[in-house]
Amino acid sequence: MRSVGFNECAATSEEILTIRNSIIKVSKAIMEAKAHVRGFKTDHFLKEAIAEFDHLRNMLEIRPEEVAFQQKREAMSVCPEEYKGSTYGYPFFDKGFEMTNCSFGKKVSKLVTVTLLINAKKINHLRQHLPTLLKQVMDTYGNIPIIVAVKGSKENVDDLFRERQNLKLRYFLSTENDGKILNKLIYEVETKFLFIGRDIEHFDNDTRFERLIREMERQDVKIASGASRDSDGRWTKGCYQRALKNFTLILEEGYDSSSHECLYCDHTYSPFLIYTEFAKSVKFDGNLNDVGIIEDYFLTLMNNHEHQLIVCPDAMFHVDNTISNDIQLWRPFVKKWNVHQIKISSFPTITFPCDYNHCSKITGFVLHPCCLQELSDLIKFIFNFCKEQKMICELQEGTLLGTVKFGKVLPWERDGDLTFLTANYSVLQNIVDPARRAGYRVTDSGGLWCCVDNRTAGGTMQIHSASWEVQLYGQHLMDSEILRSKGINPTQILFDGQWVPAPRNPGLHARNRYGYDIYAHAQHWMDLGKKDSWLKYETRRFTKCREKRRHDCLDQFNGDGNMQFKMIVP
Repeated sequence: MRSVGFNECAATSEEILTIRNSIIKVSKAIMEAKAHVRGFKTDHFLKEAIAEFDHLRNMLEIRPEEVAFQQKREAMSVCPEEYKGSTYGYPFFDKGFEMTNCSFGKKVSKLVTVTLLINAKKINHLRQHLPTLLKQVMDTYGNIPIIVAVKGSKENVDDLFRERQNLKLRYFLSTENDGKILNKLIYEVETKFLFIGRDIEHFDNDTRFERLIREMERQDVKIASGASRDSDGRWTKGCYQRALKNFTLILEEGYDSSSHECLYCDHTYSPFLIYTEFAKSVKFDGNLNDVGIIEDYFLTLMNNHEHQLIVCPDAMFHVDNTISNDIQLWRPFVKKWNVHQIKISSFPTITFPCDYNHCSKITGFVLHPCCLQELSDLIKFIFNFCKEQKMICELQEGTLLGTVKFGKVLPWERDGDLTFLTANYSVLQNIVDPARRAGYRVTDSGGLWCCVDNRTAGGTMQIHSASWEVQLYGQHLMDSEILRSKGINPTQILFDGQWVPAPRNPGLHARNRYGYDIYAHAQHWMDLGKKDSWLKYETRRFTKCREKRRHDCLDQFNGDGNMQFKMIVP
């Protein structure tokens, strides 16, 4: 009789099965997380968790293959292959794995439809290039179905396609978006697989459709691609990992895991093979054109499915694809995904200017960088005025707390707070004209009163930008004045790259103002429905996001720590 490490008699068979399934599910998630982790501490703790789950799995006799996140199957459409040995392909090694004979294998021409999208504005290039490309496709795979979409004028194009039974030609207006065109082409496909021949320049046996189909079926993935080679001979694997957080999209070439000499990827810029039925269910965005359409497609795909893309670099596509840095062409994509920066591997970072309204302050969402920058710029403008006028001004309240915790404005801020020495109130009133020239508006609320320690106290002022208000409160005595009187330099703290005045001990000030657990996170009192900020904050949780899977949802962040709000890695 086998021994058990827990009291089986205390649990029903149904409960044990539930526990078993939960352990399998959690084990899969942890094993996959371990494959993608890059942080040293996270790696350490995941290893500890895996060791504990190994112990639990042994107790429940769960086999290792049950928790493997890379499930393997047998290919059904093409025959298996076998490796002939390391010397078989010597000296060029253009062979080595050879397909065996089988009874179920089908011709690629019965399995795949090739789709091509051509811009007819380049008519001379079209007439010279397309006939050759079509011949290469048919020389490689015989009478394979081909659907060609031509955008623009059909003049002098029809004659290129005569007497080709396997070829369909579709014309579209030059103004029609690529997303709509691709969706229309997909619905005409009748084969099991579909090839999206984006930016393809040359076609030959390097495409290796049989290899891609075999691995799609063996590894149970929906999309397969290969390496790319451009006309200058530059070769890249074509596998990218993705990160979308803090309003930045990062696509970094590389891989975390592999199987059967193929890489698991989040994104590719190479042409790709896809199951037709799957392509019909996960559509291209009809509002997007050439720039951003592939980035959008794989973002959508990875947001809704797991492990849908593999790249097998022994398959190679000859392409002519470039990544545009034209900000205007990126606009539709940027607006849809609400990103501020795009970093694509070795290409220059694309940063989008803050030239339209980003400042939507909705409970449960992180503020856009442009919105936060607007407040930061206003605060720094005020401090620069204070410095020029030799006034004493300091960070205060949530603005100080954000600077202590993040070195900048809190990502969920709702206003700004500064203090000034009441004795400098008349000098501060001179800020009206400089503020107006800078595009700001000033409200002077007065409110001086007497007296504290034989000094006039109070005085309030509000300075407004398009989206923000900074409250300035007068105080009869301030830390910076006290330190100067002792011959000590006032304390400064780094705020958004600029050193600005702060209370003598900013960490102590913030702790005594807000109480317990200040380095964990709590949303603004306005978002919490409170009457003012003088409350006991509940930390370590954020308001539930009203829209699932948005990268700017606050509840996607941990309730503690500031590293997660810095630049991320895929």
